[in-house]
Amino acid sequence: MNQALYLESISIMTKEFLSQSSFEDFLQSVKREVFALLSQRGDVEKDTIRKAIMDFMAQRGMKAIVLFSTKGVEIKTAILHRERNAYVDFLVRYLDEKHYIEQLKSNDFSCLKDIFLSLQELQITDESLIKDIVRGALKKALGLSERDGLFFSDVDPLIKNFDFELVQNNAQIRELRKSHHKQSLLDDVTRSRIDHALRDSDISLMKQIVQEIIHSRFSNLKPLEFLSGFSFAYIQGFAKALELILQSSAISNQDSSLSARVLNYYCVESYRAKKESIYEELAQEVLHMLDSGSKAAQEFVVFFSGRSSRFNGRELYVPAIEDMDAKVWALGDIEFILHSERDINNAIKSHQQKISTASARLLAIEQETKENNELMHQKQLQIQTISEEYEQKKSQAAAYEKADIETRNAMTKIINALLQQKIQTLDSIATLKSQNTALQDEKYALQNTQKNAQAEIALITRENKESLYRFHNLLRALSACISAVVRDLDDYA
Repeated sequence: MNQALYLESISIMTKEFLSQSSFEDFLQSVKREVFALLSQRGDVEKDTIRKAIMDFMAQRGMKAIVLFSTKGVEIKTAILHRERNAYVDFLVRYLDEKHYIEQLKSNDFSCLKDIFLSLQELQITDESLIKDIVRGALKKALGLSERDGLFFSDVDPLIKNFDFELVQNNAQIRELRKSHHKQSLLDDVTRSRIDHALRDSDISLMKQIVQEIIHSRFSNLKPLEFLSGFSFAYIQGFAKALELILQSSAISNQDSSLSARVLNYYCVESYRAKKESIYEELAQEVLHMLDSGSKAAQEFVVFFSGRSSRFNGRELYVPAIEDMDAKVWALGDIEFILHSERDINNAIKSHQQKISTASARLLAIEQETKENNELMHQKQLQIQTISEEYEQKKSQAAAYEKADIETRNAMTKIINALLQQKIQTLDSIATLKSQNTALQDEKYALQNTQKNAQAEIALITRENKESLYRFHNLLRALSACISAVVRDLDDYA
């Protein structure tokens, strides 16, 4: 490849890209300039010029096919990145020339129709692609992150309303999560109302949100990309979950007036107050994934190297995983302690399961014993009633001594039946007492099982005290690393 010609071609295209007012005008001018250059250098340089064009376009989110003929150069392009491409760059330039950026930042959105209409001359028939181009240009012009969502609702077939309140909320979240923001944004009454709705689900909700973020983002992003969006994703996830909780809570009617911005304020403050616990939960999940063989978790842990890394054009220091005893944790050390921790936990969980199973059976025994005692009490009352009737019938039988044989036989049958009923009831009571005795023996055995299991847990914990101590040091060290990187990323976002 002719390096000098390659650079000259890039220089020509850069000049034309900056001087033209539209992508179509840029293409036409590039075709002319490149054909003139090729005419000077000869067909042997086609590959160099083709590569320069393709590379230039790729850097601007476009794919290019370059065809040469005796009449000229044909350049066919396709969009690779829907929100980051040459059309977006030209639209941003258009917004600046029309002073629409200042207008949008002042909450005057009347220019949106003109912005969409300015794209009508493009040879793009895909409405959703048009929206993505506008979306990308607006994000770039307003200084928003690529992760910010911009939505359009129906107004005209193509002209759409822009959800600027959501964008402003998101931008505010990104600003408020920075470490220098300490002030409260909510009054005590509003905060107390939301606290009340969350009283039974705060900790479980934190775990759920962290797990959802890991499930949706962890394996798809590099460590810095994942951490750069973690706090925002957590606050957004918390806000969505909080909205659902408020809608279903007993005070939902009272809280229905709370705006999305107020909920965002609450979620930002909650995140700031509990972020160390959130990072520790994240570290715990990452270590669990690493122990399960996750390549993404391995890459995440190795990322904390004690060296600087570049992100979005800026140097960022990434601390090493160093615990409070000044031990720097390498991957091999981490995997070893995780295997040890897993074995310890499995042993402890086995004994905890015995305790849990015994506890469940003890509750059942208590209930069975209670039911048996109630049944025995009923049967004792029955015996009392039977005994009274038996004595009464015996007295009647004495009065019927001179009665006919049939009458005496009938009375004897009644007396015998009562006696048999009393014997059966006494047998039932004896059976219930025997059952209670067996239940009591089982109860003592289960209590011994629980005591033995608790003793085993204490023994395992005592014998592995050093290993458990080292694991908790590792967990806190990784959590601290995550905290440091997220704080720096948030502060410079």
